[in-house]
Amino acid sequence: MDYQVLLYPDENLATELYNLLKDRLSCFIYSEQQKRLGGNDGERVFNSVFSKESRIVVILFNCDWGNTKWTKIEETAIRNKGFDEGYDFVILIPTENNIDPPQWLP
Repeated sequence: MDYQVLLYPDENLATELYNLLKDRLSCFIYSEQQKRLGGNDGERVFNSVFSKESRIVVILFNCDWGNTKWTKIEETAIRNKGFDEGYDFVILIPTENNIDPPQWLP
């Protein structure tokens, strides 16, 4: 997996990025992968996608990211990979004004 887009509540922006990149890179976006996740343990799949399969992770960052059930799983997987490999694979795109990046992200 080359690239991922994290969504909610910025699904429209995530979908737009996904559509621009999907023909050039292998991409993961939750709304396009529901069948893959439906028959599996979603937490296990998210952990695998965000910590092992991805070369680049794009976070559409808002004040709620990392505080919901699924974004907390994403954050944990990203932090674990970052701890082991560094955080060069993370691209943070703030979707709100005056928002600071997470303290764990160098």
